[in-house]
Amino acid sequence: MGIRNQLLGMTFLFAVAGCSSIETETNADQKETKQEDPPSVVTKQEEEKGPPTDSYVKTDNSFEGIGYIMERERESKEKKQQETTDLIDAPLIAQMPELPRGCEVATLAMMLGQARIEVSKMTLAEEVRKDPTPYSKKNGQVYFGNPNTGFVGNMYTFDKPGYGVYNGPIADLAREYLGERVINLSGNNFDAVLNQVDKGKPVWVVNTSLFKRLPESYWRTWNTPTGKVKITYKMHSVLITGYDEDYIYFNDALANQKNRKSSRNNFVAGWEQFGKQAVSYN
Repeated sequence: MGIRNQLLGMTFLFAVAGCSSIETETNADQKETKQEDPPSVVTKQEEEKGPPTDSYVKTDNSFEGIGYIMERERESKEKKQQETTDLIDAPLIAQMPELPRGCEVATLAMMLGQARIEVSKMTLAEEVRKDPTPYSKKNGQVYFGNPNTGFVGNMYTFDKPGYGVYNGPIADLAREYLGERVINLSGNNFDAVLNQVDKGKPVWVVNTSLFKRLPESYWRTWNTPTGKVKITYKMHSVLITGYDEDYIYFNDALANQKNRKSSRNNFVAGWEQFGKQAVSYN
């Protein structure tokens, strides 16, 4: 049945999607300032400390102030670009409009597509294991299915209660197409995810929909046939396609965006908060 950890989760029971919140990040362009001051000579001691003022230009065994600093920044930027993994060109599949709560199966369809298995998100939505436990609320307590068992609730509309599914049922479904090539990395450190990306293999993950760790106030607990499950209204599944020192890159089925990026530190923190869920293949 695959790896089943009692993981964190979330639920969008009525008009709220389990796959929500689209954030963007921009970087300001920097313009180079030319230095026109005459050359100056610095002592060896001053040289070892670096340029003492912005009036220095580069001479033999000396520095150029602003020009020197900007050159170092340019070299640092080029080094970071070189350190960025080649982004995996996995297919992009939008979950909307057919699957408002179907980010998990849409992301799986992208992963399988990269493995040259053509299967539609709608087929996967039908095939993924379900937990048929109906939603109910008694004495202030919520009773619903367990996403470790199968997809909880309705995937196709916000008019009916629904939530999502975790790594176990997704890994089991992936094995129907890829057999023993599938590996469930859930519970491992994030380095295991990055190792897969280094091999050119994308990784299915679950994160918070804000791609960062959430305050405790966002979390709820409900009752399932197999015990209590802690959930949040902010859940999303994406396909990791690359990384560098600062960012994680991924295909986002809800945003319908290829190689979207998010802060690496924040992304990892949100992923860990959701129980380190990750599925890939060899």
